[in-house]
Amino acid sequence: MDQVLSKEALQSEKDEGEIKEDMEQKKETSGPRDQGRLHKEGKSRGERRQRPGEKRRPIYQRLQKGREEEEREEEEEWEKEEGEREENEREAGEEEEGEEEEEEEEEEEEEGPELHLEHNQIEEITEICFNHTRKITVVVLRHNKIEESRIAPLAWIHQEHLESIDLSYNKLYHVPSYLPKALLHLVLVGNQIERIPGYVFGHMEPGLEYLYLSFNKLSDDGVDLVSFYGAYHSLRELFLDHNDLKSIPPGIEEMKALHFLRLNNNKIRNVLPEQICNAQEDSDSTLEHLHLENNYIKTREISPYAFSCIRSYSSIVLTPQKIK
Repeated sequence: MDQVLSKEALQSEKDEGEIKEDMEQKKETSGPRDQGRLHKEGKSRGERRQRPGEKRRPIYQRLQKGREEEEREEEEEWEKEEGEREENEREAGEEEEGEEEEEEEEEEEEEGPELHLEHNQIEEITEICFNHTRKITVVVLRHNKIEESRIAPLAWIHQEHLESIDLSYNKLYHVPSYLPKALLHLVLVGNQIERIPGYVFGHMEPGLEYLYLSFNKLSDDGVDLVSFYGAYHSLRELFLDHNDLKSIPPGIEEMKALHFLRLNNNKIRNVLPEQICNAQEDSDSTLEHLHLENNYIKTREISPYAFSCIRSYSSIVLTPQKIK
């Protein structure tokens, strides 16, 4: 029995010696990579994550770093979205500007071209003057030397779009005839006009809206009931100030669309009932501005019904008046 045990002990010692010899041979024959691998095999899982020379950070620092990265990513995403939003707004603004420019161009096209020939020595308007300007809407000929007798009857015949004419400060003695059919705006300030011929506005459609005859020589004999025929329904502004009128012109009470009437700086002595307001009409007048100052009107003698159709007396200017 003792011999058997001794044999087993000897065999065990022999096996251990062979194992040690094998390990020493492996160390001698293995390269750096194998040595590293063998070195790592003895490390724990936590130790293998840590690099050589690296200090292990506490868990809260690792969490903080994760939050910072998330915040940085969110900030980058926000900046990207903000940049896209600004770009969209810029493009939208450019589109709006383009649309506005197009609208302005369309409005200009709708308004049509204008012809300005003021401050010249023009004396005559012939039949062929405007033959090549069929779409013109405004003609300005103020401060020239034009007489009504030298305006050809067919001078405006082809001007279907002409809505405004300014013949101020010329040598006109009465309102010109044969005016364009579509005329809305007529300025004749500062001439020598003594008369408004009857039916001179009768052919106009939809009708003259603005008539300015300030600083002329109109008298009572130069204005009658048919002088404004064709414009009673359309006139919105009528300026007859700085003339020689001694009374309110007939037909004023029939002007249903009139908003602004100037009769100041004339020689008017009284305002009679129904010269401004039509007693047969129940509705209020559209008149918003009435100027009668600088005449010879005795304000205390004015009839209480003279301005009964006017909504507000604050729109009436009666003072000052001239003294005889």
